[in-house]
Amino acid sequence: MEELLTNAASIGTSMFHCDARIVDAETGAEVGAGEVGVLCMRSAHSFDGYLNDPERTAKVLSEDGWIYTGDLAVKDEQGLISIKGRADNMFISGGENVSPEEIEQALMKHPSVAGAISAGIPDARWGQAPVALVVFHAGKAVAEDELKAFCREHLADYKVPKQIRIGAELPLTGAGKLDRNALAAMFATNDPT
Repeated sequence: MEELLTNAASIGTSMFHCDARIVDAETGAEVGAGEVGVLCMRSAHSFDGYLNDPERTAKVLSEDGWIYTGDLAVKDEQGLISIKGRADNMFISGGENVSPEEIEQALMKHPSVAGAISAGIPDARWGQAPVALVVFHAGKAVAEDELKAFCREHLADYKVPKQIRIGAELPLTGAGKLDRNALAAMFATNDPT
């Protein structure tokens, strides 16, 4: 039981007859333990492509059978894999890759925060800059500066949101997923700076 609790954040290792590797999104080269990359999987049971859509198939399936899942992942020294977000949610700030899910996870560690969403918005200096919206637990409130200081304890400086707003609810898509496009639009149309 202790082992399960210790490794609860991971999805484990690849299963019998299934290979997994984590690669750099730009070069396709396998990354080392502790480095974030895109999870790729290969199995005799994998699909062989999208029906009548060779272009889409070519984007996710390599000639040697590796499926590009689009999931950002990291493998630890024991070979356990943890999902960190989605490659298509990532944005670049000052030449560095930023995962909004990582920012959201850091904000969610604060005891007053009930929910968080993050996205990148256009920035003249950095290309894109991280922003966030948080919802507090009932009866709780924290100043923006305190939340930024809390983020600095868990994130690299370039990942700390430039602005953090408080909301009553998080923007969601029709499917109930976090709507980062709506968040970016919210900051673009209601920019206090």
